[in-house]
Order: sequence, then C-alpha cells, then structure tokens
Amino acid sequence: MQQLNFINFPRSKAKAARRLNIMGAKVIPIIPEEKRPTGPWSDWMGETPSEVISTHWEMNPNHDVGIITLGLYVMDADSEQAVTALHRIEAECGMESLFIVKTRKGEHHYYQLPEDVEAKSQSFSTASLPENIDVRANKAIIIAPGSTNKTVIRCDINSFDELTPVTQEFVDAIKQHNSPMSASGETPSRRETLPTNSEHLLFIQKLVANISPEHYERWIGVGMAIHNETAGSDQGLQLYDCWSSSGSTYKGRAEIEHKWNSFKSDTSNSMTLGSLIHWAREAGADIDSIRDSCVEQFTIVPRLVINTDANEIAVEEESDVPLRKFSLLGQSSDLARLSAGSKLIFNGLAQIGQATVWYASPNSGKTLCTISFVNDDHNSGNLRGYEIYYLNMDDSAKGLAEKAELLEDIGVHMIAHGHRGFDIADFPTLLDQLAQHRAARKIILILDTLTKFVDTMKASACREISQQIRAFVSKGGTVLALAHTNKQRGDDGNPVPEGTMNILNNFDCSYTIDTPPSPNANKRLALFKNIKRRGNVVLEFAVEYANQSDISYSQLVASVTEVPPDNLDRIRHEAELESDDTGIQAILSAIESGATTKIALAKQAAAAAGVGKNTMLLLIEKYTGSDPGVHLWNFEVKKHGAKHFYVLGE
Repeated sequence: MQQLNFINFPRSKAKAARRLNIMGAKVIPIIPEEKRPTGPWSDWMGETPSEVISTHWEMNPNHDVGIITLGLYVMDADSEQAVTALHRIEAECGMESLFIVKTRKGEHHYYQLPEDVEAKSQSFSTASLPENIDVRANKAIIIAPGSTNKTVIRCDINSFDELTPVTQEFVDAIKQHNSPMSASGETPSRRETLPTNSEHLLFIQKLVANISPEHYERWIGVGMAIHNETAGSDQGLQLYDCWSSSGSTYKGRAEIEHKWNSFKSDTSNSMTLGSLIHWAREAGADIDSIRDSCVEQFTIVPRLVINTDANEIAVEEESDVPLRKFSLLGQSSDLARLSAGSKLIFNGLAQIGQATVWYASPNSGKTLCTISFVNDDHNSGNLRGYEIYYLNMDDSAKGLAEKAELLEDIGVHMIAHGHRGFDIADFPTLLDQLAQHRAARKIILILDTLTKFVDTMKASACREISQQIRAFVSKGGTVLALAHTNKQRGDDGNPVPEGTMNILNNFDCSYTIDTPPSPNANKRLALFKNIKRRGNVVLEFAVEYANQSDISYSQLVASVTEVPPDNLDRIRHEAELESDDTGIQAILSAIESGATTKIALAKQAAAAAGVGKNTMLLLIEKYTGSDPGVHLWNFEVKKHGAKHFYVLGE
C-alpha cells in the first residue's frame, strides 16, 4: 500500500477536504475562530459528492475543515504532558495510530470505533488539567487537517476504513487517565464536572421512553446510567422514578430511592449515556430525531424543570418571556399537515415543501428540462392537486407564446412581467401573501430566472428574498429557482454557482447543470449534479435532447429523454476518448516506436502532442489497466522494477 505523509498530503483547505472525503471521512465546513459548523450537520452526514465539497470551498475558501466522528475515536492531546501521556498509554495497550495530525500545541490521533466498544466524548480545560486528553467520539466534530495549524504528520492509510480499531481496554485506559483517583481514594464529584441541563435531561427522558422497565437487569442498567449522567441529582432520581412507574413491577418511590442511593457516579460505573442510546436504538428509536427534537425544543422553550411533587417533567410557565407568543409548542399536528413528507418531483431533482435551485449556464437547457419534467409529472399524476406557477421573466414574445401553448395543455399558470398587470417589483409582496395563504402547501413556484427577481451579487438582497422564500416553504410551499453559473469553471472543472453564497446556503437543495460533450452530434447532454441536499433527492441525473434548429419548441421538449446511468458512463467514456484522442494517438505511436518505460513514454508523447509531461503522465495513468472496455494499455514489471507499457490486445 502506498504511504501518504505530511509532505504530499494537501495543505490547502479545499484540497484537504476533497482528500478526506475520498478517504471516507464525513467532512463538514467550519467557521474559523468560532469552531462551529456553517450549517446543519444533517447536510453533511450522508455520502457527500466531491462536487459538493469542491463547490463549497471554491465559494468559501476561508472555511476550516471539520470531520464528524461517527465511527471514529479521535484523541486531542493539547499539551506536551498530554502528548507524552497519550504515547505512553498507546504503548501500554499495544495501540498505534496510522493517522496523526500536528496541532499548534499537540497532536490528534485517529482510530476506528467498533460498534461493540463503548466510548463518549470528553473535553477538559488545558489550563487546569494539562495532562488530560480530549476525546471526540460518536456524534462529535474534530477540526481536521487543512485547517489553521492542523498538519498531517503521519498518514499510513488510503481510507479511514484502514484506521486501527480501538479496544475497550484502550478506551477505558484513556478514561481512567482523565479521571484519576484523588488523594482520599475517591473520584472527584461529578456534580462539579458534569452540570445537568434541561436539554440533557429531556434527551435522557426521551431515550428511556423507548426502553422497557420490565426486565430487572435493564432496569438496573438504566438507573445506573441516569445516576451517572445526572451526577446522582434529585432531577435524575425523579426521572428514574417516573420511568420506573410505567412498569408492572413498580412498588413505589421508596424502592426507587433505595436503589438510587446504592448507585455510584464514578469510573467504576460503566453505564453511561452511550448505554441508553444503545438500548433505545435496539428498541427501534431514531436517535438523531430524538436529539434534534431536544435541540429544537430548547431553542423555543425557556427551560425545563422537574416537578418533584408529581411523576412528570414539565415546562415551567413564564408568561412574561417575549418569545412565548411565537412558540410552536403544541402545534406539531398543524405543522404535520403543512408537510408533504418526502414527495419527490421533477425526476427526483426537487422535493415538495423545499426550496431548490438549479444552476446552469445560458442555453444549457435548464428551462427546456424544467418544462419537460413538469409535463412528465403531470402525465403521471405526480402533481395532481398542486397549482404550478411558472414565473417566466426571461423570454421573448415568441418564447412566451410557445411556452404558453405547452403549459396550457397541462394546466400550468404562466406569469410574465408586463402581462395582465403583473410587475416583477410586486413579487416580494406577493410572496409574503403566499406565505400566509391557506393553500400554500399546494402551490409550486418556478422562478425563471433568479437574477430577474434578485441581484444575486448582493448578499443583503439575497438574504432578504431567501427569508421570504423560507417563510413560504415553512408553510408547505415549494420553490424551484433557475439560476446562472459563473463563466469560469472551478479548479476541478465543474460549474460554479454565480453570486453570493446566501442562496446556496439558505435553500434546501441545489444542483449544477453541466453540458458534457455528446458523441452524437444530433444530441445534447444535460447532467444534473447535486451540490446540496436535504431529503432523498437524487445525486445525479442526466438527459439528452435534440440538437437541431429546424424543429419546433414543442418537438424540442418532446425530445428530452433520460440517459440511464450505464449509458451515461458509456457516453462519458466515448466523449473522453474523443477529447483525449490527440494524446492517446501520441502515446500509442510512442509505444510502437519502442518508448515503453513510463518516463520515456511520457516525454516522447508529450513532445508529439505539444503538451506538458505531467499532463501526459496523467493521461497514461487514466487509460492504464486490464479492462479493454475502459483501458487502452497496461504494463509489466521487468528488470530492476521498471514498468514497461504495451497496447492491450497486441
């Protein structure tokens, strides 16, 4: 296996983010100095396409790089004492990190976290506990290489799947190091190190609601975990008693208090929040949803209190809190009625109840595809019950007439500036009215093009219209905006959205539309690539349509057809072969002339094709392999390990 190291590991944030993503890390952008994500974690928890990474850092080059530590166990030694201790514990436990990052004051050591090993994150003050080692595990974030003062000093892996898995012994040794016995032989009180807060209590309450108290061993385990997580507090006791009372064997408060007082909150108690999460997940609970509901509730509700006179956790009444009148507490059923679940439209490229933007260059087929997709959904019944308003602000009189004829047949309302009294300047007011309309959840708006509604180069203007669109979407409405890309592509060759980041950041879903070359001169390709997603929209989708000037617009719309993924790969390959043909022929000629070693081959072919040697080396590697359907040549290793290339099939 090739060993990567700090010399060739990318130093730039964008390249480091792409490399880490390829290695299997869940990359997330971080706001510098603040050390917090730029947006919701959920946007980055799934498989993130490389195009999404490239586009984000192309538009936000100063954002640091973070890694969500799901499946990872990362130790942050932030002082010389902590680094020394970490190396000692690794040696004692026979552990070796294959991915190490140098920080300003110490090191980060990366490991895999197996499912059967229990671990949780820990953070300490370096000033007061310089020898302690911070831990990031489960759903946490670690600032990654590429970020400020983060440099890879060891990388003996090609994928995070190759990281050394930690053992329970090692995790416990780190935990014991971080929680040493005091001089009296007792551990420091958890009341001092683990303050209980309302959100934490509610999270525990919602977890245990999924766990049955009927089995004695599980009942004991849950009690120990609650005791551990609440530092043996009265709130924890009340929660334990409330949960226990739902069981058929409940004998009253006295028994609960007796058992509660027998628990100890120290390192010998192995039952933790992780145990509760594990048991709740076993019972079928959605942990992320539980966690998110707790966060959402406590951005609205002032605080949670324990009613010690009754078996319940209740919200304290504070009628003078100014936010109370805006609270959605108790409105969940109404909100559910506004939501359409996860209904996909337009071939999975948008979702009902979301704001979506498609970025494309002029004349790339974005309007054509939109009308075709609307027509397909109408014919299939997918849009039955919805009113579609196509706001066509970017067309000639002839174009308006052609589209009006097509859209009339399927009942789509087309709106145009200057027609029937509509003025685009009134759109913000109309959008506010739509957000208050009782039928908002059955309305789909298509904005063509976005630059006619807002100056996408002005952040304040984009922020304002995004807030208005968000208000409409929060009532169940749906928006599809068609926007432009920059004239210049990104470093990775992909289209770059035009304008500020406000639209991309504030919309739910975004795609770029590229137009790769087609091997058929009578066809054009349109390739949709997702760069931001919420929900189960598709990551990639391709269509082809007629490339003829002598057909009507309705015929052009009818020519739009999906390109199956297998066909797309073939078309891409054929297009690449055509694009690379000059270099390919130069390489084939060089091999036939006897220049078969890699360096000699690259040098001779580069001279013949009139390109740089590095460019030719990349082309040689691109078509090297044993599959005749993909590759053109391969090599065999001869004397002194030299690679000699030959043409496949000869």
